Amino acid sequence: MTRLCALYGVTRAGYYAWRHRPASARQVQDRALLGVMAEIFEGSGGTYGSPRLHRELTGRGYRLSRRRVERLMRLGGWRARIVRVYRRKAGTHRWFAQHPNRVRRGRAKRPNQIWVGDVTYLAVGRRWWYLATVLDQYSRRLLAWRLGSIRDSRLTRAAIEAALQRRRPAAGLIFHSDRGSEFLGTSLVQSLAQHGVRQSTTRGGAPDENAHMESFFHSLKADVIHGRRFDTVADLRQHLRRYARYYNYCRLHSALRYQCQLTMSAEPRRYDLSTKSREDPGRRRARSGLSSALACRRLPGALGTRSTKVTGGHEHDSATGAISIRDTRGGLMASQVEQD
Repeated sequence: MTRLCALYGVTRAGYYAWRHRPASARQVQDRALLGVMAEIFEGSGGTYGSPRLHRELTGRGYRLSRRRVERLMRLGGWRARIVRVYRRKAGTHRWFAQHPNRVRRGRAKRPNQIWVGDVTYLAVGRRWWYLATVLDQYSRRLLAWRLGSIRDSRLTRAAIEAALQRRRPAAGLIFHSDRGSEFLGTSLVQSLAQHGVRQSTTRGGAPDENAHMESFFHSLKADVIHGRRFDTVADLRQHLRRYARYYNYCRLHSALRYQCQLTMSAEPRRYDLSTKSREDPGRRRARSGLSSALACRRLPGALGTRSTKVTGGHEHDSATGAISIRDTRGGLMASQVEQD
């Protein structure tokens, strides 16, 4: 004991006097305050810091400073729960700047001018599957889609390359998407550059800049996904294949003035979406000999049986997905079959 007292610079008498000395009034108050503060801190779920604890204690009639509250919080080992601040990594702005938003102030005036893409989640059993899609902004046509269990650039690249192989657009096409890593992978960026496609991405905090794809996903989930349970991937893929044919050939699109895409492809000159026409849409359809009163008001082939329906000059085969348009004299004008 003598050596310890010499080491700390105190006398043995002073050490024994401190050891047997009773607690001071300040220490007694601190112990009482620690009990009250513990009750308040636990009641807040660990979210109260020194300002709120000080306000709560003064509201209960205690007279103390905020510094004393801070000291007692350190003594009790309490720390308020805080939100971790997100700090932008260096170089992020330059990375996204190489893919600016090229469609913010413009709109497609013809097919194969602007394509949009996105990925959404679909539940199969107890796990998520991911659907990557590519859409033509002008005609709202679903060009390609791919379903996968992993959300990465390989999934989106497969969908985009399928659309490029099907359409074979000229150089200068703009592909617009969000800033997801599945659209900014090196292999996908290089593939788009090789095909002469200019890449465009949304700005940070502006999800509405990809509204065309969000609108398609809303329609898909409202028409097919919600209210159904898919236990197998094959079942989900079958419904997606049916809906793709329905969406491209039968569904009336409000953005196309409530016409189907096949009607537009049959008479492209009569439906210029770049300017607003004052002519009555119903009169224009009557003059062209086409009607938008389609028979497929439900998903084609939903009952699993083959049927052929002809209404308003449109013929649909639920088994093959073939859609035909006939004029008023019965002649075949256009026939298309969607391939997955």
